[in-house]
Amino acid sequence: MRLRFSLCVAVSIVGWAALAVAAKPVAATATQGCSAITIRSAVTRFVTAYNTGASPQLDALFARAPEFRWYSAGQPGVRVGSDAYRRDTLLSYFRDRYRHRDRLRLLSLRFNGNSNGFGNFESRFERRATDYRGGKPFHLIGKGAAICGSAEGFISAKVRVIVMSLGSPEPT
Repeated sequence: MRLRFSLCVAVSIVGWAALAVAAKPVAATATQGCSAITIRSAVTRFVTAYNTGASPQLDALFARAPEFRWYSAGQPGVRVGSDAYRRDTLLSYFRDRYRHRDRLRLLSLRFNGNSNGFGNFESRFERRATDYRGGKPFHLIGKGAAICGSAEGFISAKVRVIVMSLGSPEPT
């Protein structure tokens, strides 16, 4: 009985200590690295925000300058060249695509690990839009990179997408 009580106390102390450490503020850095879970969550949030036209959520998900590098897309709604590098036009681009009922469905996601402080990923989507192929769905490959750090100084992952490219439709 005494041993069981001591074991419960020890487990409780360790649990509380772990909570105290987890709640301790830490500085957000790009070197903390991303995980497959944080990247999947970010891409899922992107798809949801993109499909619902949620500009505030899209704005929060993408890094600001100087971290932001580019967002590019093939047809429909081509965004390439110098336009792809402009963070200041990104939300208006997303609003335009929403007006065309441009929708994405994540088919697969692969986390490719961290390099140079960025979490790298590739994805496969189903996409459809009223201004392309009569709204018929098609598949495409995407890629991206993100910085993962702490949000508001606490240990809760904050992901800032710095690169995302949605390719052109795959040949059928």
